[in-house]
Amino acid sequence: EVYIARAKAYTNIGKYELALQDYDRVIAINPNIAEVYAGKGDIYIIQNQFDKAERELDKAAKLDPKSSGALRLKAAVSFKKGDYKKAIEDYTAAIKIEPSSEAYYGRGASYVKITDPKNAINDLDKAIQKLPNHVDARLARGDARLMVGRLDGAIEDYSKAIELAPQNPDGYAGRGQAYTQKYDFKKAIADFDKALQLNPEDKATMYSRGKAYYELNDFDKALADLEKTAPDDIIVARIYYEKARESHAKQDYRKAVEEYSRAEKSIKDNHALYMSRGVCLTAIGEYEKAIKDFTRVLEINPKTVEAYGNRGIAYQYSGNNAKAIADFTKAIEVSPSSSWNYYNRGGVYYKMKEYKKALADFEKAQELGFQIPQDLMEDCRKKAK
Repeated sequence: EVYIARAKAYTNIGKYELALQDYDRVIAINPNIAEVYAGKGDIYIIQNQFDKAERELDKAAKLDPKSSGALRLKAAVSFKKGDYKKAIEDYTAAIKIEPSSEAYYGRGASYVKITDPKNAINDLDKAIQKLPNHVDARLARGDARLMVGRLDGAIEDYSKAIELAPQNPDGYAGRGQAYTQKYDFKKAIADFDKALQLNPEDKATMYSRGKAYYELNDFDKALADLEKTAPDDIIVARIYYEKARESHAKQDYRKAVEEYSRAEKSIKDNHALYMSRGVCLTAIGEYEKAIKDFTRVLEINPKTVEAYGNRGIAYQYSGNNAKAIADFTKAIEVSPSSSWNYYNRGGVYYKMKEYKKALADFEKAQELGFQIPQDLMEDCRKKAK
């Protein structure tokens, strides 16, 4: 009994090797004490040596089949190994022998893991009735309530867990998730901040904080979190797309091109992105790249008038007048009321000194409402004679 008591004391203060030595001394004297094997199994669980734990706990169960403690520990091994259905079986067997708060908590937590919130809540209610200050049970019930949308109840559980264990980041992280679902992103971020102060390596919480920042349109802070946790996430692409549009509007075309390109990594076959980037590429003189983007738009939708017009401009600026005219002509075929494309085609004809064709296009553009400089029209009329 002295060895067993000392082994338990050593276990409580984390001196596991000394505890195991004392348990082995007991076994050498009397190998038929179930409590000793259960104690060794408990230590091996703490050390994540699950195979050793199972062997010791099997011995304990053979010696004392009615030991709920050994069954609970066997269930804990299954839980830590991710075999939640086996854990539920073992916790159920333990509950039949002794319906303790730990057994109900363990089974409830297992139900949470297999996304069975109804059974989880039933078990966790019983665990908390028996032990109201059970932190892990509060956290697990918060998770289960979150699953079924009982957000106020989840917040109540997480808040109680925080009160009982303010240095445990899980309460803050869970409550942050509940506030997120209530669209209270500022409170969510405050909780995520606290959780990350306590556990800076929690990427799931950092990702959630990034999403909350995104909902508040705080794109820079959102990117700071999301690029560390999920750089290829669609939200990252959306942020870069929005930033690109802002840069585009400010005529910072090079920056816009960079941001559109970053967005493209996760947004594929987006004709609006290719169109916008193509316009920016044209503005900075990268005509070949612009032509490729406009061509992509047309591959997605061959009837995109704007893409023909924009590609025609890129061809024109790159000195390929024939292809420019072909694109403006195609744009006009698709949309005969496109005054802009008549004007642009007329401009190419004018530069090519085909003044009659240029005048015909300019007049058609004017007829459709396009405002052409008067001096250009007069000059073209003179040269067309």
